[in-house]
Amino acid sequence: MNKNPLEEMKKEYESIEIPTEMKSRLENTIRQAKEENKRVRFFKKIPKKIGYGAVAAVLAITILTNYNEQMAYAMAEVPVLGAISKVVTFREYVKNDGNMEANIKTPKVEGESESVKDLNEQMEAYTNTIKKNYEADLEIMMKEEGADIDALTNKESVTTDYEVVTDNEAILSIRMNTTIAMAGSNSFSKCYTLDKKTGKILQLKDLFQEGSNYQKVISQEIKDQMRTQMKEDEDKSYFIDTKDVGEGFDFEQIKADQNFFIDNDGHLTIVFDKYEVAPGYMGVCTFMIPKKAIEGIITTDSLLK
Repeated sequence: MNKNPLEEMKKEYESIEIPTEMKSRLENTIRQAKEENKRVRFFKKIPKKIGYGAVAAVLAITILTNYNEQMAYAMAEVPVLGAISKVVTFREYVKNDGNMEANIKTPKVEGESESVKDLNEQMEAYTNTIKKNYEADLEIMMKEEGADIDALTNKESVTTDYEVVTDNEAILSIRMNTTIAMAGSNSFSKCYTLDKKTGKILQLKDLFQEGSNYQKVISQEIKDQMRTQMKEDEDKSYFIDTKDVGEGFDFEQIKADQNFFIDNDGHLTIVFDKYEVAPGYMGVCTFMIPKKAIEGIITTDSLLK
């Protein structure tokens, strides 16, 4: 088993080249992210010699490229969602020009309640952000290589799709998945969970008693699962117990607003983006948290089972 996750990242990304102006954009994004304390755990510990590829993997949403816009609108029905109505594909943003392509789907929950409208606005804003960054970076690529689209040598594709993870009488969970392929690839998710009874779009903290240290409790359970998995399968590797890498690189604790969903059986599942807690070959990592690990801190009316 590879005990040095940095080596894994280095092998996968050392060949990636990013245009000079895009490098500057990434540096600015990094500085802003540090100020906002968002997604900085990895790149502040990565040696400079690894280059911008590893940074690009962590900040994947800022390295999208695109051109020759086409807009396709579709209404693709999926099963009825209890009292809410149904989920449809509200907008599909499609581009396919030579080496560059994009397919970004925006879901919409049909319904007239304020909570449903809020959920739809959040999901649309999310895909709009991906689209805008994609187009902004295309402009950088065009400046770097010239205005002739057919002459561009860079290859990149971005795909954003969604799935209805849970649809029962209590919960609607929608998971949006994005994959970016360049010289390497990156994957990340955004999850939304709607409490059908209250109409609230849940945050992780809403599932636990006020003042409970849910981050620490969940994090310890995840660390235990990581160690068990690595012990039982030598092909699995996580950023934990990596003394040879250096202090501060290990996964320590989930974020207060960590990505999550609740499955149809009422189990809490924590979602980590690719590279967030493991080398790239591990992909997007998920951990189901058993109720016995958190039963002492969940709310009395908890949706968790």
